[in-house]
Amino acid sequence: RRVARPGATIALTTNLQGHMRELYDVFDDVLRDDEAAKRRLHDHVAHRATIPTVRELLEASRFEVTRVVEKTARMRFANGTALLNHHFIKLGFVDEWLKIAGDDALQAIAERLAGEISLTIPMAYVEATTRS
Repeated sequence: RRVARPGATIALTTNLQGHMRELYDVFDDVLRDDEAAKRRLHDHVAHRATIPTVRELLEASRFEVTRVVEKTARMRFANGTALLNHHFIKLGFVDEWLKIAGDDALQAIAERLAGEISLTIPMAYVEATTRS
């Protein structure tokens, strides 16, 4: 906000809570006997944005939200191994998943996801303009 001119517009996109729920359901089941890891997984999933939290952050920074578009996309992978080896997944998720549960859990997840995987990706596009 501090570098935006009066009337400036900010546009952003973000994944929303509920992303990759199909994977996280399997992840949760693999961790069924490890309560500490399940808590870490829950915190990881819950940190994703919601439309109200994005709106709240922007309004607290003196922006007025003028447009919100919600969409759902799908990410498809041949199997769990392909998912874990995908560049985007490695870049944005694998390190955190390893902190949550370790390599053995990730291997168990890959084994459980033997066939084609289709993951739900809810997302939002948000525009906001500066307020005085």
